Amino acid sequence: MLLLGLDWRLGQRWRLFGDLPTSFTASYAATPRVNMGFNLIGINTAYRLVNNDQYFQYQQGHYGLFAEAYLSTHWALRATAAYAATRRLEVYAKDDQWPATLDYIGLGQAPTPLSPRLEKGTTLRLTLSYRVSAQ
Repeated sequence: MLLLGLDWRLGQRWRLFGDLPTSFTASYAATPRVNMGFNLIGINTAYRLVNNDQYFQYQQGHYGLFAEAYLSTHWALRATAAYAATRRLEVYAKDDQWPATLDYIGLGQAPTPLSPRLEKGTTLRLTLSYRVSAQ
């Protein structure tokens, strides 16, 4: 998978950054302590469930708007409202897999999950981050 990494500062207030196609953010600095903008995130990971001889797959692709406030020099609180175009939190049998996968897009016959399906839809997220200055 080819990733295009970018980090562009477009003037004093606008910044574009991310690793396309898995993440992208367009951020506008409304004040020195408040940012807002557009966010795109794609997640694809799987974990083996040793005790059950199964595996858990987590795939999500969502895009939406965020607002972020710095509570102090290093702590930031971000609220995101997004739409999940892809959302899978599924458990599969040990040997049940997609024939091929390109990042988070399965190609070929989809395996049958053992768990109930989740549908696309609205996601709300609140995160608290500790950020270290690169200077």
